[in-house]
Amino acid sequence: MDRAAIVAALSRAGLFQGVDGALLGHVADISSAWTIPPGQHVYFAGDLATEFYIVVTGRVRAFIPGHGEELTVAIIEPGQLFGEMGLLDGGPRATTAIAIEPTVLLEVERAPWLTLAAEHPALTHRVLLAVGASLRKYAIDMVDFQFLDLEIPDVPPPPVSDTA
Repeated sequence: MDRAAIVAALSRAGLFQGVDGALLGHVADISSAWTIPPGQHVYFAGDLATEFYIVVTGRVRAFIPGHGEELTVAIIEPGQLFGEMGLLDGGPRATTAIAIEPTVLLEVERAPWLTLAAEHPALTHRVLLAVGASLRKYAIDMVDFQFLDLEIPDVPPPPVSDTA
């Protein structure tokens, strides 16, 4: 993908919707595209998180490997990011990620991202919102995957009515 195609893909990603073109250009400069076939791993649980990813096309499954079983944490669709916890601490990955169909990813390395985010605080705010949304989605998905009859409330909660 050339720079213009990366900027276009970034503009469709939830994390960057509404971000001005010049700033998207800076993000594109620190991004690289990666085409992977179904069944190829993006990363493994335990790997150090030195980058995060945005799905351009295709889908990726994030799961926790176990002894003979796997727990699917999320199916990541186009426009969504994953591996974002690496932005926060660069620690080991909690999940394994694998392409489940032909997939194009944008990869953004942590170190240049941190420099860019320090120069553009609006990016830091967007990432905090995205990480919070991801954690909430993963929690909801985990409940759904476990077939429990629990409901996780929306945030913010709906307003309380004064009429009683």
